[in-house]
Amino acid sequence: MRTLDFLRGANYEGYNAFVKAFYDESDAHPISEKCLGDWMNEDFDNLYPVIKKLMKGHWYDVSFEEAKAAVDGALNMFYINKNECKFNYIRNDMIKTCLDNTDQCIFLSNKLGKEQTFESLMPLLSKGFDLFQLFMADDTCFSDQQLIDEYQQLWADIGSIVRELTGFEGQLDLTKK
Repeated sequence: MRTLDFLRGANYEGYNAFVKAFYDESDAHPISEKCLGDWMNEDFDNLYPVIKKLMKGHWYDVSFEEAKAAVDGALNMFYINKNECKFNYIRNDMIKTCLDNTDQCIFLSNKLGKEQTFESLMPLLSKGFDLFQLFMADDTCFSDQQLIDEYQQLWADIGSIVRELTGFEGQLDLTKK
């Protein structure tokens, strides 16, 4: 698999898995598949040669056309992903949750208090065990897709843990401004 395709795929799958777990969504892809999608290849192919020249110090070897295509590609990747991935929406929900309930979000008062029972901690312990198994797995011979799946599972577990620890109960509504 091409490195860019691997990185895009892993980051999309990881981000999508986090959002799915954080919002407790049943939809397989709550985040648009255009987020970090294949469309980025052409823009990246315009950007990479310019970055390579600049990193080698060949500043004056970059033509106007190359520079324009690279900047257009970078802006394209930034703004299309901003709209498709809904980074601001997810971030704002997380910030609002913590600002509305600092004891629960920052000090974990709902999960680490004296009155907690073993049953109430089971979801956290279960995800912690999942993470332990994930970190202990020997993935040296994994295919690219298996590594992406492993990364996806990591972020799904982290999303579940964050939801559980912060007491987040929000619903995903990507249509609101």
